[in-house]
Amino acid sequence: MKFSKIFLTLAVAAAFTACSNKTEWDIEGDMNTTDAQVGFESATVAYNESDGLVKLPIKVTGERNGNIKIKVEATDGTAVQEQHYIMTSGDLTIPAEEVVSLEFRLLDDGQEENDAREFTLTITSVEGAALSEISTCKVTLKDVDANPFFKLFGTYVAEAFDLEGNPCNFTVTIDDEAEATEKYLYAAGQPDGFYGFDTKWILAYSDDGTLTFEYGYWDGLYNFGSFTGVVTLMPFFYNAATEKWVPAESASATYNETYDTITFEEGMAVGTGVYVYENSQITSYAGRYDGPVYVTKFTKAVLGDQ
Repeated sequence: MKFSKIFLTLAVAAAFTACSNKTEWDIEGDMNTTDAQVGFESATVAYNESDGLVKLPIKVTGERNGNIKIKVEATDGTAVQEQHYIMTSGDLTIPAEEVVSLEFRLLDDGQEENDAREFTLTITSVEGAALSEISTCKVTLKDVDANPFFKLFGTYVAEAFDLEGNPCNFTVTIDDEAEATEKYLYAAGQPDGFYGFDTKWILAYSDDGTLTFEYGYWDGLYNFGSFTGVVTLMPFFYNAATEKWVPAESASATYNETYDTITFEEGMAVGTGVYVYENSQITSYAGRYDGPVYVTKFTKAVLGDQ
């Protein structure tokens, strides 16, 4: 087994400030009276046009003792509102000691190949703070349709069946988690009834129309009583001779010419495997935790259903 294929990402306990997108100026409390400044973190940002709902942080500097209110307006460039993006709200309230993000949804244009598009966000009014030097932000929407790797991004319905043949379909979302290598696709989603470990499918990508499901990655260590272990989403195949489900090192898949269907090899099931972790390394396979559930294919959801 190629343990190097498993992406090891330890969960680190950290305290994060709350992140919210207030749609109305209705938070009670006094307005800020300190010399705080508010603006964007950067004058330019870029997203893939297929990223869906995105959050752009609003930066506040200086100590605060109350609320700050801002209004943000969008100005079309080559990106047009309601056609390439949708602003969910431009009125934000930022409570003291909190971080707030401006939310907007990007609309993928299907498989149309085009140059990158852009629009501009501007903070047009501020209450309770001064405006920083970065009061405008140019947003670039990168086209993903010229590259097959990006064409596979999106939300899919996974066609799945339990061992009795009953459908147990679920939704997965595929992207590259901001990796620039164009080597791995990540599919977030798992069947209902799975314990819910933060694991994801890892699909090794090839531009010849094939993919390889190589495991998920694990997010932390778990106490199983007699040992400490890690859990990963992985492929299984049934061994008729031993009448057991056997974890596979990988499972093959293919995607079609329109990049909207991924078909897995016959007999593949998905489950969560448990591995013993000791002396700072994975040492052995301990058994299956969830599943197996047969998965035959992913079919991309219609844009309006995402």
